[in-house]
Amino acid sequence: MQSEVFLFLCRFMGGHLNDLKKENFSLKLRIYFLEEKIQQKFEESSDEVHKTVSRGN
Repeated sequence: MQSEVFLFLCRFMGGHLNDLKKENFSLKLRIYFLEEKIQQKFEESSDEVHKTVSRGN
């Protein structure tokens, strides 16, 4: 009886661990793409500042 409970818990915890690993990977991927988007917007706004400054001279 105890060994059956132990096996059940091991399977349950293994499945839960896999779910957490998948979620962690998804979140890391989401963060990566959001950081890329922020970087692109920063570069675009930086380019606009340079254009504005160049026109002023």
